[in-house]
Amino acid sequence: MFESSSSGPAKRPQESEPTLFALYFAFANKRPEGKLLCENEALSGSSLRTGDAVVVEAELEGHPKGSFAFKVTNTHWPNLDINDQSPEQVVTGRIEGAMIQDNFTKQNVRMTGSGWGEAKRHVNVIEPNARFYVATAFHEYELPTTKDYAVARKDDKGVLQILKPRELHIPDEDIEQKQQMHIGHIEVLMEKFGFDEFDFLKCEEEEGADMEAPEKSKLYEDKTFLAHYVHSVKDGNRFMIFNKKTRQMVACKYFDLEDQNMLQVAYADLTHSKDVKVEEDPVGSLTIAGIYRSCAAVVTFTSSPELGLDTVSYRPSDADAMKYLKLPNIGNRRKAFVPTPDIQLWPHNDVRVTVGGSGFHDVERKYPGTLEELKKIISAESLPDGKHVFQIGGKKIKIKNLDDVFEDILHA
Repeated sequence: MFESSSSGPAKRPQESEPTLFALYFAFANKRPEGKLLCENEALSGSSLRTGDAVVVEAELEGHPKGSFAFKVTNTHWPNLDINDQSPEQVVTGRIEGAMIQDNFTKQNVRMTGSGWGEAKRHVNVIEPNARFYVATAFHEYELPTTKDYAVARKDDKGVLQILKPRELHIPDEDIEQKQQMHIGHIEVLMEKFGFDEFDFLKCEEEEGADMEAPEKSKLYEDKTFLAHYVHSVKDGNRFMIFNKKTRQMVACKYFDLEDQNMLQVAYADLTHSKDVKVEEDPVGSLTIAGIYRSCAAVVTFTSSPELGLDTVSYRPSDADAMKYLKLPNIGNRRKAFVPTPDIQLWPHNDVRVTVGGSGFHDVERKYPGTLEELKKIISAESLPDGKHVFQIGGKKIKIKNLDDVFEDILHA
């Protein structure tokens, strides 16, 4: 996976890292006697920040308990455009500790998950009573069994804090306020289309609901709109709207992940799409996958108060990616495939370009330096009126803000 940032916040002067002894001393000092700091909960990699250190008390069969630390050196979100899975942050760092081989500690590794072998793996989490897995580009490593853990993080004053999993999720008030306003718009639209029997914010109908429970769905149609609602415990609730006159599709998706939530709203203009025939097959076409089958440009707004996410992503259409970014069509005669980038606009006009998957790797192998060339011809910024401008090559695209997207549907 490749990731670049053309701008960003100023970097702080480098500070000395706390030693493993200092980290474990602080960890042991905070832990109540006879209790676990992790409180038997799993930790998602999406909760970590660059500069964090996960302090792990671990056990290796035939050896006394020991400890190691996973020091986070980089985090990025490789894919924040809307898709069928919940986006996850990629976390890389270094492992340090007496339980770890010396030559291994010098490598940057990616957090891959926890489990009990290949068949039973929970991806991108650290979990008590399970082995912790990390990987380089060429090899995956199985670490000792995690017994307890906590996250060491410096506060705004530079003071090291030892945090339990639940203490990592302090909501950002500004993002929360904005998200609640957008959810209010969605609930009004659900009532407009007769979906008010569903609770958009509730993926689980009861505590401990079966993740494999069948989805529930409902379809609506009038002269102007087609709408489709899907309730899913596993994949989040989805609310799809299609305007027959303007050919615009809007997708709303909500994930309820215990102490975290994530709202994604995307829109695409399907005017020139020939592959998605919404009126002929509304249930099959009014889906997130249907947006991408259209090969149209997709704009996605993502927010999560607990994870500090408030981004706008733009994925160019296949046609624009070929014309303005000079990316090749690597599909076949039956189906085109252009590995388009995900251009992310974060607060303070921090622009990040991510590209991944086998498609782009194929391009990079055939045309070395493609990513570097993309960095030079992609830019984006937020405007004072709340709208956003993306530029790919010689083309500028002005993006509506999310309030305007909802207003267009309400007053159509």
